Amino acid sequence: MAAADPAAGACIGLAGPLVVGDHGVERLAWALLDRPSLRFLVVAGAEAPDRRVAGALRDLWAGRWRPPNLSEAEVAALRQQVELVDRAGLTDPAAVAGAVRSCAARNPGRWQGRRPPGLPVEVVDAGEPKKCFLAPDPDGYFLLSVDRPARRLVLERFTADGRRTHVLRGTTADAVAAALVRLGLVRDPGHALYLGRELQKAEVALALGLAYEQDVPLRLETQ
Repeated sequence: MAAADPAAGACIGLAGPLVVGDHGVERLAWALLDRPSLRFLVVAGAEAPDRRVAGALRDLWAGRWRPPNLSEAEVAALRQQVELVDRAGLTDPAAVAGAVRSCAARNPGRWQGRRPPGLPVEVVDAGEPKKCFLAPDPDGYFLLSVDRPARRLVLERFTADGRRTHVLRGTTADAVAAALVRLGLVRDPGHALYLGRELQKAEVALALGLAYEQDVPLRLETQ
C-alpha cells in the first residue's frame, strides 16, 4: 500500500503493509484525511488468504461498506480526496513504481476540502495516580520472581494471612497468566492488570538478562 503525494519529489507520502482488517482500514483513512496532499492510494502486492483488505478498500471506495468507526462525512471526504488505484496482486516492484509515477503525472493538487468530524469518542489523557490505585485484595497477594537456571517465571500465591497456596511456573507471561485465569486465583480487575504488567516485565528481564525486582522498574544493568 502506498499513498501518493504528487507534489513530493519521491511521489510517496505513506507506504507500508495493511494487515489489521477493519481497524487497519480506519487508521489508514484517518491518516489520509489528516494529509490533504495525499491524493492517490495505490494498493498492490499479494494478500494473505485469510485477509480481505483489498476487497474491503474496494467496497469502501464504492460505497458498499463503511467501517464502524468512520463517520459518513469522513467516508465521503475520503472518496473525494483520494483516488483508489487498485493494483492488488501486482508484486513486481518496477510495475508498482510505474503505477505511482502514473499517479504523480496526474497531479490534481492539494485537496481543498475541510477535514470532517469523526464519530464521538471519549478521549482520556491518563495521568499518574496521586496514590496507588490498587486496594488490598482480600483474596490474597502474589510474589513474582525469575528462576534464571530454569529460565522460567515463578509466581507464588498467598492468602491474606500469609499462607502459600499455589506456585505457578511458566516460561512466558502468557503461560502464567493463563494459569491464573484457569485456576480463578485473581478476581479484582486492578490486581489482574498489575499482575499482567509485572509478568510481562519479568519475561522481558528474563529474555534480556536484566535484574528483576517486583514493583521496581527494570534497569539496564545486566546481571
